[in-house]
Amino acid sequence: MHIYKVISSKLSFVLDSWVRVVVFKKMHFNILFFVLILNIIRSSQLLDSDNNYELVPVMNPMAGNAPFFELPCMIVGGTCAKPMYCPDGTRVGTKGLCPVQQPQGMECCRPSTHDITCHSKGGECVSDHYKCPRLLRVKEANDCGVGNTCCAFI
Repeated sequence: MHIYKVISSKLSFVLDSWVRVVVFKKMHFNILFFVLILNIIRSSQLLDSDNNYELVPVMNPMAGNAPFFELPCMIVGGTCAKPMYCPDGTRVGTKGLCPVQQPQGMECCRPSTHDITCHSKGGECVSDHYKCPRLLRVKEANDCGVGNTCCAFI
């Protein structure tokens, strides 16, 4: 009879532990399910057209979708950027100077400072003996010196 009590108490302990594990797992599942439902609801609110959220694609230089120089903008001495990143008074009034990036909302911005380097405009100072086409000359660059021209390389 004594052995029956020992076995019974051990069996009771094992069953009790097993029940605790089952209850814990069920509670854990319920919490995870609740969090999943909350995330789904929150994401649907972000994608709802009634909200003022704008899902903007990330510009990633490694993926090849970062802003880059475009010739029409370079000719006027500007760089392509999102309008919100153009300091006040630097956005060029002519639209469409960044035609390839226009669908992503890029516009041409021209720095207002007087120290504009050739390199910052995507060009290189070359000797006047080098026949840089007139279309590729960056006239706004002022660091090339006498006998040199800033030529945009594309």
